[in-house]
Amino acid sequence: MLNKSDLGTHPDWNQEGKGVAISCREGTGMDALGEAIGDQLSLGAASWGQEAVAVNARHQDCLRRAEKALSAAREQLSAGESPEFAAVDLRIALDAIGEVAGKVETEELLGEIFGRFCIGK
Repeated sequence: MLNKSDLGTHPDWNQEGKGVAISCREGTGMDALGEAIGDQLSLGAASWGQEAVAVNARHQDCLRRAEKALSAAREQLSAGESPEFAAVDLRIALDAIGEVAGKVETEELLGEIFGRFCIGK
């Protein structure tokens, strides 16, 4: 994603690349950004198909939260809302995916996991 496209091009920008040029100031490029996010994350129902498998209920919950947050971010960008609002939902999605990938270490997550087991009985 290349922000500040309203200022013109920069020699370091790869014009042939797969990036999306946007301008937060002008609000341009948001539709293309939403589409690019959807394409990269395969949000379409056909893309999830039978290939998506959650190992357990916690993983399934995390992936559903991520999908919901990504959909919300996409809708906000499509509606022309400020990208900062979409960024919050993208962070929520990233955190949810991180829980599955093991990259999020929080007390809340540990409490949820250990709360399912009776320790000491």
